Amino acid sequence: MEAKPLMGYNTVKRKWSRKRLHELIFYSLFMAWPVIQFCVFYIAVNTNSILLAFKQYDTLTGKYTFIGFDNFKNFVSDIAMGGSPLYYGMRNSLILFGLELLFGIPLALLFSFSIYKKMLGWRVFRVVLFLPSIISGIVIVLIFQYFVNNAIPELVLSLFGIRMEGFLDMPETRLGTIFFYNIFFSFGFRVLMYSSAMSRIPEELVEYGALDGLTHLKEFWHLTLPLIYPTITAFFVLNIAGIFTDQASIYSFFGDEPRDSTIYTIGYYLFIRVQSTKAAVGGLRYYPYASAGGLFCTLIAAPLTLFARWVFEKF
Repeated sequence: MEAKPLMGYNTVKRKWSRKRLHELIFYSLFMAWPVIQFCVFYIAVNTNSILLAFKQYDTLTGKYTFIGFDNFKNFVSDIAMGGSPLYYGMRNSLILFGLELLFGIPLALLFSFSIYKKMLGWRVFRVVLFLPSIISGIVIVLIFQYFVNNAIPELVLSLFGIRMEGFLDMPETRLGTIFFYNIFFSFGFRVLMYSSAMSRIPEELVEYGALDGLTHLKEFWHLTLPLIYPTITAFFVLNIAGIFTDQASIYSFFGDEPRDSTIYTIGYYLFIRVQSTKAAVGGLRYYPYASAGGLFCTLIAAPLTLFARWVFEKF
């Protein structure tokens, strides 16, 4: 005999379908706004930026026209031209990245370990290194600028009777001072992340290492570094991804008209090309060049970032 459906089965099925329909409508309305924002402000904006790299702005007609890879050729030739702002920008971006790897990350790890183990002076390190992360960046820049341009020359004059210019005023010390600022004042966030990762190390492992006779140095090398390795990897990969976008706080120091082009970075150069008053007066002709430059740098940084991530995950 053929089984008959239970009484009310169709009614329950209709109610369940209606409930699912209401849930679907609610979910669609709830997700519509963020999806529209993503499509407009991410997909559309980035697509337009990519297309701009292959165009030029005609000041007579006020329209963009396709010119192929000319913007890329001009960008690469400007980098290869010795003494050009882009040449110095590429050089300084790579130097800053190297200094971050040689000094920034190792020193941040050492400071974090000293705070984690509560060594001598750890409270002072914690306050000094965390303070820039709390205070506004422009305030820190103004304090640092006054210190190196006014306080130090006055101190040298009062102690040794020697008159000197500020470190940001002298061409031979300007770039080094900017590098020092970026490395030193980037410790706060790194130390916070590293020390937080260290605090999650199981206390049993630390006690076992102490019973085994591990010194602080051996504990740092054989226990702490391997257990916070994912955090170190994340910072290293982020540094590679930001090679060509780091402005090195130059805009905070000098605005869009620095003393000379020898202190440029790629990120700062592309930024001032599209936002400065001169660019606005000249129209929109700088946008395609900057878009080509950004796309060119992305084509270099993206594979390096993915490769570095792959290599680090292998270890």
